[in-house]
Amino acid sequence: MSSMKKHFFNNKSIPTKFSIFYLIVSVLAIVFINKGIDIFFTYNPSNDQEQLTFNFIFLFFSVIILYLILNHMQKVINRIDSSYQDFKNKDRERLIPYEFALNN
Repeated sequence: MSSMKKHFFNNKSIPTKFSIFYLIVSVLAIVFINKGIDIFFTYNPSNDQEQLTFNFIFLFFSVIILYLILNHMQKVINRIDSSYQDFKNKDRERLIPYEFALNN
């Protein structure tokens, strides 16, 4: 369990893990939506094309949501990275007098 936790909670290959998770959730959602649409069409008869249209609409909106989530994540990651670089530079400048004192 510990090695699995280390593998899933490290910061490497986050986009791959996110994409696999999204794929699993999308497939499950399509299955549940399909079942719901089948139930709807048994009580309200209409064409089979409408079911296909619902699936494409779901896929379209899920892709838009995925894009927005990834775009937001990229902005947050860039902001964190730039903040970390600034902190590292300020910390290096702050420690210069102490390093000078320790070297002498």
